[in-house]
Amino acid sequence: MWILLAVVLKTTNPGVSIPVLDKPLIHNTQLECEKSMKSIYDEYKLLQVNYPVKVKYEKNDNNQKYMVCTYKPDYTKPKITTYYYCLKTFVK
Repeated sequence: MWILLAVVLKTTNPGVSIPVLDKPLIHNTQLECEKSMKSIYDEYKLLQVNYPVKVKYEKNDNNQKYMVCTYKPDYTKPKITTYYYCLKTFVK
């Protein structure tokens, strides 16, 4: 099983950011998980036309692909950054 995990970082003060896990989605295969992440990417990509949204794929030190989405819900509020990872789950 694979899980698409979204970790949201809201920066309230310059030195403080609190991570929040948001809507974990369960998938049977890695391909399904990556397709789900790609559909989220496509949705955010369309929003870039009218809103201050930045979305991109990155790779970590283990060469695993993840997605980063940064936006401001309002110009007076701080940025919100969300990291999307496809992770393999293990059962004991």
